[in-house]
Amino acid sequence: MSTRAVYTFANFEANNFKDISFYVHQDGYPEGAAKYFEAMLYFANLSEPPEPIPMQFVYAVKDLGLNPALQTNRLAAPDLEWGYTITEDHNVTVHRIKNGTETQHWSGSLDQFLNKYL
Repeated sequence: MSTRAVYTFANFEANNFKDISFYVHQDGYPEGAAKYFEAMLYFANLSEPPEPIPMQFVYAVKDLGLNPALQTNRLAAPDLEWGYTITEDHNVTVHRIKNGTETQHWSGSLDQFLNKYL
């Protein structure tokens, strides 16, 4: 599927508490995002010493054959349909995006997100 999404990692100490966003051009529906997050956690469990979760996300998406693009502005890509924000304490907020405007769709813990969408 070609559903575009942006994944923002907010308030991570490893990134000096600055948001970092990645654009992924495929499978941006919540079910696809759940697969990316599940793979991210898998890679996080393998790394020793642990690397920051945003880097684990990049590894996970690349392992699935995609190339996440760093975004300097969360809404820079004109074709976004979904947005995901994950915080260091593993809370997730999901937004529908239309014409550059975000509308909250879902919010909860990463575990709740994975249970709902996997």
